[in-house]
Amino acid sequence: MDRDAAIRIASDIGEATGRLAKIYPQLENGRFIADVEVDRLDTAYVNARVLVEVPVGERKAIVVPVSAVATSSGIDFVTVAADGKESARAVVTGEKSIVDGKPMIEILTGLTSGDMVVLP
Repeated sequence: MDRDAAIRIASDIGEATGRLAKIYPQLENGRFIADVEVDRLDTAYVNARVLVEVPVGERKAIVVPVSAVATSSGIDFVTVAADGKESARAVVTGEKSIVDGKPMIEILTGLTSGDMVVLP
C-alpha cells in the first residue's frame, strides 16, 4: 500500500482526501483498521468507523467482454474454442470494469491465460 497515495473519505460535509497515517496489524471481521489524516474533517468523525477508499495497488486479471458471459440455471458460462471445437466452460465472475471504453468482467476461475474466448 502506497503511504503517499490519496485516500478518499465520504462524510456529511462531502468528500475529502486524506493521507494514511497508521495501519494497525490486526484484522477485524475481514477489515483492517487505519488512521487517516484529513484536513477540515468534522471532529464527530474522530474514532468513528468510516468507510474510506484506499488504493492498494494493481494486479493482473483475466477479463472478457460482458457479452461473452452467459448464465444458465444460475451458473455463468463462457464459450471457448480449442482444437477447432467450441465448448461452454463454467466460470466464476468478479468485478465489472470499463477497459478501453468497453464493458468487461473479470473471470476469477474457469479460464486460463491463452484460452480463446468465442464472442457472440
